[in-house]
Amino acid sequence: MKKVELLYLSQEDILSLDIGWEEIIKRVEMAVSEQANDTIENPPKRGIHTRPDTFIHEMPVFLKKMDACGIKWVSGYPENYKHDLPQILGVQVMNCPETGVPTAVMDCRWITAVRTSAATAITAKYCAKKNSKKIAIIGAGVQGRMHLLAIKHVLP
Repeated sequence: MKKVELLYLSQEDILSLDIGWEEIIKRVEMAVSEQANDTIENPPKRGIHTRPDTFIHEMPVFLKKMDACGIKWVSGYPENYKHDLPQILGVQVMNCPETGVPTAVMDCRWITAVRTSAATAITAKYCAKKNSKKIAIIGAGVQGRMHLLAIKHVLP
């Protein structure tokens, strides 16, 4: 049998790729287009809740036109600061759509932050008033900062 090779990408590995907002927004727009065209398998997320106000969710997806599939296993623990840990943690596992072979395991903190904010930026790109001059972002954490960067890219 063939040897199965599995790539591991840490948060630092992913950041070193220096993927820009133009590419991120383009890819998220492609995924949104697949959702609109019903060429996606994206079942509702399921989760467990090990403590009050926490979650660990599974989020599988198959993008048929992009021929990409994987699953995100992500957790949200607001009290993690007490352990000197981020609030959001998790992994993204990518699989070969043809064989099911896992091809990569990646830290999903950055991926989660940019995907979420890119979705907002895409909405703003198509729905915001063209003469808008102001924006309000509630929250000063990672998501607030990432949303500002993404929106600034589509509505400078």
